Amino acid sequence: MSTDLEYYMWPTSFACTLVSETTILPNQYSIGLAIEPVSPYQLAMGFRRLRTFVDSCLHNGILIFNNSQFLESLKTSETNLVQLPTEPYDYFLGSVLLRKFQVITSKYFEIGFMTIDSAMGDHVQYCIRDPEESGLDLSGEHWWNMDNLETGTKIDVSWDDLELNDSPKFEPRIIKGGKSENK
Repeated sequence: MSTDLEYYMWPTSFACTLVSETTILPNQYSIGLAIEPVSPYQLAMGFRRLRTFVDSCLHNGILIFNNSQFLESLKTSETNLVQLPTEPYDYFLGSVLLRKFQVITSKYFEIGFMTIDSAMGDHVQYCIRDPEESGLDLSGEHWWNMDNLETGTKIDVSWDDLELNDSPKFEPRIIKGGKSENK
């Protein structure tokens, strides 16, 4: 970790639908991420990936427990399903999202902590520093441990498709000019 740079705070929000037990409700989340840059030159790609994940996968998505009785009937929906290891309570959702955010930005910066609150949760703000402290088993081959755009539902779009991959692309060009052979 860098000791020369302070945290950057990145606030964002998204609207979604919660499916909890037998209730379906709209909700609005606010998230704040405390970001400690590894290098000031690597921030842009990390922010672009975060913004894309929030806007494409969470905003207007359906948050649902992966053992919900409604999951099978909602799989035919065009709306993105965010399948969670528990009912979609703010603290547990925050822990899962923090893990996902850490995975997709690990090459660009470190996330010191995350805050999350929601309209349904009466804007009680949770501060999460370590997703493991949630008591959830977040290990294994789950979407929150993968550096991609998945949320439990297979997405056929990759970082490369969105040009959000930092691997160098070598595109040589031949430029006319230089020394003249007649001299």
